[in-house]
Amino acid sequence: MYSILAGQSIIGHTEFEHGDPPMGVAFGQMLPSPAFAAFRTSHAPDLGEAGETSWGNLSARSDSGVLLDCADVVIVVHDLDAAPEDGAPGIEVTAYGIAWQQFETLFPEHVAAHDHRFGSAS
Repeated sequence: MYSILAGQSIIGHTEFEHGDPPMGVAFGQMLPSPAFAAFRTSHAPDLGEAGETSWGNLSARSDSGVLLDCADVVIVVHDLDAAPEDGAPGIEVTAYGIAWQQFETLFPEHVAAHDHRFGSAS
């Protein structure tokens, strides 16, 4: 499990269920923490596509305390007005530009799946 951070505040958690090793991208569903409500009202969102709200310039940290070495972490909310207790909003989180050595160490299952399908990513 990874914590999604805005500064030092944990605004959510993710498993980064999916990944693209050659691109250095990991992504998945974000489960918002109680701090997410305050974050979304106190931080102006980035411009997003119609029906989406996004925030960037975030970071991600593993359970073991390892900070992801990446270009950016971005969350996208597909329905900002939906209530989290209803199983919504659909929040996706993506880490872009993860350094290869760290990607290989932290996401071996994504590397193995890619290698099985396409051949070695390294």
